[in-house]
Amino acid sequence: MEEIKKSRRKKRWIISICTIGIILCLGVSGWLVWAYEQHPQQITKVKKTEHRIKSKIKSASKGTSQVKAASESKDVPKEKPKTKRAPTNHNEAADSWTFKVEQVREDMKGPVNPDKPKVVFLTFDDGPSSNDTPQVLNILAEHNVHATFFLVGNRITPETQALVQQEYDSGHGIAVHSFTHDYKILYPNNVPNAQAILDEANKTRDLMKSFLGDKFDTRVWRYPGGTMSWKNLDESKSLLEKDNFTWMDWNAADGDGLGASAPKTVQAALNYHAMSLTVYPQSNVEIILMHDASDKQVTVQALPEIIKYYKDRDYQFGILE
Repeated sequence: MEEIKKSRRKKRWIISICTIGIILCLGVSGWLVWAYEQHPQQITKVKKTEHRIKSKIKSASKGTSQVKAASESKDVPKEKPKTKRAPTNHNEAADSWTFKVEQVREDMKGPVNPDKPKVVFLTFDDGPSSNDTPQVLNILAEHNVHATFFLVGNRITPETQALVQQEYDSGHGIAVHSFTHDYKILYPNNVPNAQAILDEANKTRDLMKSFLGDKFDTRVWRYPGGTMSWKNLDESKSLLEKDNFTWMDWNAADGDGLGASAPKTVQAALNYHAMSLTVYPQSNVEIILMHDASDKQVTVQALPEIIKYYKDRDYQFGILE
């Protein structure tokens, strides 16, 4: 009997809990309905906010796509390619110590301008030679200065070709000093043969270009004997100019081109150089005539002292273009 009573109480307890739960659910539902009826604008506002957020996300995504598309578009300006460097008589590293022949010739006329730098040009004619040229190159490298080499075409052989390449690679200037250096061909009866001069200039330049490559070209020419040794050079100068050559003389020397009367000692060469500086008009530039042919050991020995002379006087060392 007692068990029956407990069972009935348990059932009533369960029914009561379920009833309370149903009542609570109905109350909450009613409250939600009432809240919506009383404040519909807040709910609408929430929905609108959600819509705006979604719109911004979508717009941002679209903008990113547009930026990406623009960056890939051909209409976006691209970095301009560097201007191709024209072929020259020196490598690119030498650009900062290179001077145009025309300007140097003009500066040679003087007077001295204290507001402009002083520049010295070491120039070597008649090479290359397997004996003196390597020594000259070693001295220039040791003192960290550069020179311009006026080459004779028929002295560029399989044995000396590597020296010309070394001159170019080391930042020196490469110029033309004829192909034969034969006065009978270039100046028969002491009269300049304009066509022969032009032919030899081009033949030498073409030979150098054949192994120095497409980046090389030279327009610098020096007459054997210099322009001061010959009359009636106007036709020759005109022909050379049409083929993009320009001539260069000198206004200082160490005397090694005087043949039998050339200085026999270093001191004699230095004395001759000092004397030569008084012959020409005073200017901001000195163009020194020297030679690197196979019999110019006095020049090789004097070269360090000549370099020191100009370094002590704050000269820049340039090459001719």
